[in-house]
Amino acid sequence: MGLIIKKLDGYFEGRLQADSDVINIAESINKEDVEDSVLFKHIKDLPKWKLEAIRKTCTKAITNNFQRIRETKYGNLPRGMTTPQLTKFFSTIRNKEAKIEFMLQYFLALRVGEISRLEFIEGHDIIKVYSEKTNKTSFMPLYEPLKSFIQKNPLKIIHTSNYLRKVFRKVCAEAKIDLCYDKSSTGKPLYLNTTHSLRHSAINRFGEQVNGDPYKVAMFSRHSVKSAIGVQATYRYYSLDDLKNDLEKCFKNTPFI
Repeated sequence: MGLIIKKLDGYFEGRLQADSDVINIAESINKEDVEDSVLFKHIKDLPKWKLEAIRKTCTKAITNNFQRIRETKYGNLPRGMTTPQLTKFFSTIRNKEAKIEFMLQYFLALRVGEISRLEFIEGHDIIKVYSEKTNKTSFMPLYEPLKSFIQKNPLKIIHTSNYLRKVFRKVCAEAKIDLCYDKSSTGKPLYLNTTHSLRHSAINRFGEQVNGDPYKVAMFSRHSVKSAIGVQATYRYYSLDDLKNDLEKCFKNTPFI
């Protein structure tokens, strides 16, 4: 192991040139022994600039070898579903549990993988959402008409995201809203409407309600507020009560509930 440490130090001092050298060093350690290894303990004590160099090397390796390739060719086609399409979609679903889950996805602008991670904070009309994209926890207000919908439909979230994607594709086909706008490089059909379209539809609708206010839209979509509108967002406050009022105005006349 002492030789490995010397090699690692040598890499950062310029004696080793290729990125593959760091990968070869890492390959000498078993997966289950990583945190107990001398190498790991040595890395924890390295200065920041060396840790940044390791991070960049690892990120490059992950991107080249493991990152999912996602093809999108829709250009300026709308990413959200229209109100007639949403009405067709929800009126076609026969699976009651899936319908409730898709309703929650729409009303809370969820990513499909976040549906099973919802947690209702009783007595406070607040819903806790764990983001699968940012690995952060956010809170959403339990607003009307979502609150009334939940009271009429006891929640029983049982489906996985993969199952819901299959149900969505099947329902879109039955409702004749399964537009295939192109094909991937492997010949796989690319559909305009996907489960993520429900999230886009809700965010678009809310954006119209608040006149495109980027801060409010960022709060509802749970995107990074700073990245959405800049540093000035740090000094602005938009409470859950304010968000609740805007959401109630936005969704009060939803035709497909």
